[in-house]
Amino acid sequence: MEFQEYVIQHIERLSNCSCRSLSQEGKIVFSSPEPFRAKDPVCCCKELFSRLTGTVKTAACNIYTDEDFFYGIFFYSGRFYVLGPVSGGNFPEPRIRQYLSRCGSDKDFPVPYLPIDYFEELLAFFYGLITNDLSNSVNVLLDRQHTQIFDRQIKQKYAVYHLSNSEELRPHMAYSRERELAENAANGKIELPDSEIWQPGIIAKGKLKQCEYECVCAITITTRTAIQAGVAESRAYELSDLLLQRLSVARDMIEMKQIYKYSMELFSDEIEKAKKDCSENMYIEKAKNYIAKHIYEKIRLDDIAKHIGLNSSYLSGIFTQETGRTLSRYILEKKIELSCNLLRYSDSSIAGIAEYMQITPQNYFTKVFREIMGTTPAKYRKQNKMHEFKSEFPDM
Repeated sequence: MEFQEYVIQHIERLSNCSCRSLSQEGKIVFSSPEPFRAKDPVCCCKELFSRLTGTVKTAACNIYTDEDFFYGIFFYSGRFYVLGPVSGGNFPEPRIRQYLSRCGSDKDFPVPYLPIDYFEELLAFFYGLITNDLSNSVNVLLDRQHTQIFDRQIKQKYAVYHLSNSEELRPHMAYSRERELAENAANGKIELPDSEIWQPGIIAKGKLKQCEYECVCAITITTRTAIQAGVAESRAYELSDLLLQRLSVARDMIEMKQIYKYSMELFSDEIEKAKKDCSENMYIEKAKNYIAKHIYEKIRLDDIAKHIGLNSSYLSGIFTQETGRTLSRYILEKKIELSCNLLRYSDSSIAGIAEYMQITPQNYFTKVFREIMGTTPAKYRKQNKMHEFKSEFPDM
């Protein structure tokens, strides 16, 4: 077996992505999986093969987009090497079969869904193995002249898209309306339209992906609005990250809109909390930001003061004067606030949570928790446990 054949077999086994080498005339030299080689879309559709090989003239290694499906291709030692097709989204079977039928391929030809960043890495790895140049494989992909390709595609499609928007009267929310919604959110007035969310235009072909992108736009804008309204950057961005991660695994549009609604309410609460502290000076804000970023560590007053550039006694004094509580008390309150989330949403032991929050030993953690929450950690967990969101936190 040739080394190239060995690589092709194992690339397919690792990624479930079809892989083959072809002659310059388009005939398969070797492919994986073998049972499908007679109905390979790359060979069945001469036009597709021509377009694929044409991209290699502008770059040593390239990713070609055919509708919503991707191929990776490069030329080495007299042969073309092609990965794909892979789908650019988690498409239903009829959509995939329709595409394969158009290419003259078998409806059961394997077309996996792979995120584009993973597919790029896979192609770079494939290229590096075949050419025996792993050190330069990533750089080859960076030389694919994306900017020129995207620029040409956008310019070609703009006129058609502009005309289509005009004829079909597609909605696109005015910037003034976007600012109005953002300002209302900053003032605690959350608007939840029934039929549309932010109406950012037609930004995806499928309804599900369109809804997801609308929610992403809404959460992103609201995150920035919350920061402008006084919410700590670290807090706002961390909440945004978690919301977007949750959105990415939503099963349908109803769940997406529920996440969107929750995000608006969550940021509204955060803005209200920030307003209560709006009279605090910049040193207090810097101290709170430092605490938020190091909340899972053992936080010392001297470390905060050094970071801000103040004397620790002076910082302690102005913090108590401005907030009505000591800096040490504020740190404990924030740690206990996060501990409540861990007690509700994880199965980690109370001792593990105490260690994770750096409030040890456990009896001291229980004492502090009771002082702040009015109950013990065990009773709090029993009353508030959310079984449907079980998870384990790292290093606990």
